Order: sequence, then C-alpha cells, then structure tokens
Amino acid sequence: IKPNSGAFRLGMTVVESEPDLRRAIEVATKLGPSVLVQQYIPGVDAHVSVLGGRALEVIESIPGVLRESLPPLSFSTSQRTYIVPARFSADVRSALRSTAELVYRTVGCRGLSRCDFRVMNGKQIVFLEVNVQHTIRPRSMAHHSAMATGLDMNDLVTAILNDRWRPERRAESN
Repeated sequence: IKPNSGAFRLGMTVVESEPDLRRAIEVATKLGPSVLVQQYIPGVDAHVSVLGGRALEVIESIPGVLRESLPPLSFSTSQRTYIVPARFSADVRSALRSTAELVYRTVGCRGLSRCDFRVMNGKQIVFLEVNVQHTIRPRSMAHHSAMATGLDMNDLVTAILNDRWRPERRAESN
C-alpha cells in the first residue's frame, strides 16, 4: 500500500496480514487522499535513468547503509544504499537499459526520466514504473548515473534542455 502521490517510498507499507491493512492505509492517506494497492514483488531494486532516449548506467538500491567497499560513484542516504554501477550481470544490465529505452519511447517521455524495476533471482526483470519528474540534484540517482556514463552535471542539464527544445519538440508544444 502506498500513497498515489509522493516519492522515495514515503508512506509505503508492505502488508503481510489483514490487520496490517488498516494501518497501512492510514499511513498512506496521511500523504494524500488516494492510495495504490500493488502486489509485492520480491527482488532487488534497479533504476535506469534515460536521457533523451538513451539509457544511462544502471543503479541498484538496497535498504540500509552498507559499510562494505563499494564502487566510487555509489552513495547512501539515511535509509538506502545506491550502488553505481549495479552489481547485476552485463546481460541483465543491458536488458534493463533496453527496456527503459523502450518505455521512454512508448510513453513519449522527454528529457530525463527514470524507470524502476525489480530484479528477481538475479535475472528476471519486472518493470514497476516510470518517473517522468526526475530530480537532478548532486546526490541524486540521475546525477550519479550520468557521471558513471561520463557526463557531468553541466552535460546533464544541457542535454535535458536540448532535448526539450529540439525543433520537433517545440512544434509539439504549440
């Protein structure tokens, strides 16, 4: 159960029994009037930012803060660790990027978006959602994914603006 609006798992509860349902709805509705009910899919979270139709580096996120040695672009918040690049096989990372690019084109995204997936058993990919209002602050998944792909913050912002203001995009807006 999670709020229909919001981000970063705020207000989300995994319900394991009927008595937990009422409490989960109470938690979610504190953040908005409507809630989403989704089937829980076990696995590891994967995130793929797509910039102008091109997938950037795959990020793996896990609950908690890892103290082990991680790749240099990895980072932690108070609740999650983001591993950049993700530790999935090259084939899984490639499939995640291809799927994210397909979603971007199919949905009609512009500029920067992010697709969220769950990877089950290290190989089975389940698409969860696409986020079209993606943040680009310095400690964001988009920024770290872009850096892993060889782009700095200026490159990232310039690419977003160039994609948004391509001549065919301006014609669509008018």
